[in-house]
Amino acid sequence: RKKVVYDSHEYWTEVPELEGRRLTRGIWLWLERRLFPRVDAAYTVNESIAQIYAELYHRPVAVVRNLPFRLAVPTRAADKEHVIIYQGALNVGRGIELMIEAMRFLPGYRLLIAGFGDLEQPLRRLAAARPYHAQITFTGYLPLDEMKVYTQSAMLGLSLEADRGKSYHFALPNKLFDYIQSGIPAIVSDLPEMAAIVRAYHVGTVLTAAERQPETLAARIREICENVDKYSDLALNCQKAAKELCWENERQRLEKVFSPYLG
Repeated sequence: RKKVVYDSHEYWTEVPELEGRRLTRGIWLWLERRLFPRVDAAYTVNESIAQIYAELYHRPVAVVRNLPFRLAVPTRAADKEHVIIYQGALNVGRGIELMIEAMRFLPGYRLLIAGFGDLEQPLRRLAAARPYHAQITFTGYLPLDEMKVYTQSAMLGLSLEADRGKSYHFALPNKLFDYIQSGIPAIVSDLPEMAAIVRAYHVGTVLTAAERQPETLAARIREICENVDKYSDLALNCQKAAKELCWENERQRLEKVFSPYLG
């Protein structure tokens, strides 16, 4: 007799961690098929996943993107310290190995890997084995306020999830919006939701599947960071996009979902 609202932050039954685990995935699918049609309301993080759920379970699914609060940061200008950042989970399929290998072609650049996860130790060993290991820094877990300082200190953000399963294919990572709020352009995978944001707001560039090579990624990074005019334009676009892509605006969608069951 209680009201139940389902919040789905990803397409859970299609995550890479469930690849090859037929029994585990089958259990989650059984639960989803049994329970999803019975909740009073449901919402997820983007239109693609909402449409999939709506078609599967014949019910409306709202969209509430996981956007950060508005940050007041100055527009970044191209400078001499070329710091690239990846923030988020250190898990399979995040493209972090590609980032590490790209540093071979980026002398004078630094890569910050901020976060923790299942692959943290293997990734640390991979970086340590490279002759350019001094250019790569792992911060480990960081509290949110400290994370913001690292993000704002960087020049460029990376979100290079691989096209592994429908969950990643339709992913819209929080980190992309964190980069935008911090005023730094991003390089993202050519996956529908994240690429759409970058192209619509002109806040970075998209790396296609054919370009997922260390030397190509390095070239894309240099194209942005070493072209003063291009970088300034992208950074200014981040500032403009940040005014729209913030929680102060998005919270209205969440309030609309819950309003029938409050008060």
